[in-house]
Amino acid sequence: MKMRIVSFIAAAIVFLSSSSSPAVNITPQNASEPDVGTSFSDMLARAEAIVNYTWTPSRRIATWNDNPYNGKNYFEAGETVVGMPYTLFSWELGVDSLLSLEQYDNIAANNYSVTAYCNSMNAERTGPVYGSCCATFVSEVFGGEFINGLNPRYDSVYGIKNSSFGTTLYGVTAGDIRPGDALSNTSGGHIIWVGGVTDEFLTIYEQTPPVARKRTVELSSVDDKGYLVYNGSVYSTVTRSNEIDAVPEPKDELFNEYCPIKGYPCTDSNFEVTKKDRTTRCGEIYTSDYCTIDSVYADGWCKVTFPLTSTGGTLTGYTPISNFIYGHDHVKTAYHTDERIQVYPKKELSEALSWWIGAGDTFYAFGKYGSAIQVLYPVSDAYGGGYKIGWIDESELLHCSHDILYGDVNDDGVVNSYDRFILTRYLACMKGYRTINMLAADVNLDGKVSPEDRMILARFLSGWSAYSELPHVVNR
Repeated sequence: MKMRIVSFIAAAIVFLSSSSSPAVNITPQNASEPDVGTSFSDMLARAEAIVNYTWTPSRRIATWNDNPYNGKNYFEAGETVVGMPYTLFSWELGVDSLLSLEQYDNIAANNYSVTAYCNSMNAERTGPVYGSCCATFVSEVFGGEFINGLNPRYDSVYGIKNSSFGTTLYGVTAGDIRPGDALSNTSGGHIIWVGGVTDEFLTIYEQTPPVARKRTVELSSVDDKGYLVYNGSVYSTVTRSNEIDAVPEPKDELFNEYCPIKGYPCTDSNFEVTKKDRTTRCGEIYTSDYCTIDSVYADGWCKVTFPLTSTGGTLTGYTPISNFIYGHDHVKTAYHTDERIQVYPKKELSEALSWWIGAGDTFYAFGKYGSAIQVLYPVSDAYGGGYKIGWIDESELLHCSHDILYGDVNDDGVVNSYDRFILTRYLACMKGYRTINMLAADVNLDGKVSPEDRMILARFLSGWSAYSELPHVVNR
């Protein structure tokens, strides 16, 4: 339940308006409930409504802790204010200060400000009596069980993170953030809601002083662990409402287009498979199981269909793609062969099946284990079509051809600013950008991919005369 703490501190409440104002009656919780649907579109609509809400105060109201609105530390009487106001008062003033948008709309014109002791800050603060904080804002945006009648259920980040109505994940990198996520910082002092994710930006909504707002944050704003950095704080904790409709997950562009992919695990031991939440166990895959990878996601996981050893039949679940693709963090290089090549199901190259890369086929190499190279290759229609993963002896590559377009980090056939974008995120260890053409990215030919390669690529794209060709070998 939302915490209801009444302050018994004997402190005089100094009203900033010209005359004291009585407590305003708030719509009781047993009133008709608002629309609190839990689809993502419903959440987005509520977030937009709060940040775009307009209201007109009937008296001058101090903003929270002197945070400026339009260059001044107050909302002027008669002016149009955009966005629900921020407050951290809860029940210190003998009234419920933290409200939903519908509740606030009933009293907006009569809102006023005070200077009083604030429980959550353990200090005196000046600000509006009525408004919303970051946690009540996220509660209302989430909707469903996060709303109690008309009232936001939680007025603390701790309450949202530990709610039975949501699932909280820790150590989430920027590349794993999804639309509909609530992100809290490492100190637990602030929480924001994500309304959109692109390859370059997050769109966030937050209740912050002086009013609720919508902002765009670059996904490249990360620390050395790949965690999002916003306003000087690290956001690596994600809370997801248990009731939200599924949001389509971003796919891994370099592997998903070849799905379904058939093959055996590359692990040395059996491993668990989970439900879509990536947490709840639903089965186990054995190293001897012949599986089908149905989808590969940008967060490094895949959807896989695997055999049920005890009962027969198959089951579908989720597991890290690294259980199947040995070199998923490294190279994916295209080769062409004019001769048929023997393919083995396991990296030990000890068991030969009737698996072959056909003469004239193009295949992809992306992982190395000893003298074995893991490959993704097409299967002829006579054998079912599609793609398989398997292993070949590295000596087979001596008979194959491949071209390297240096700087073409994403293997799309051109060198442009998008390659620099991809390389920047790869070097920042952002999930969703873990698979690049390492050979093409090594533009200084030193045998590794480093920030120096990004610097050279950036100067090449900017037209620096000394960097007019790739590869560019630096004299050492």
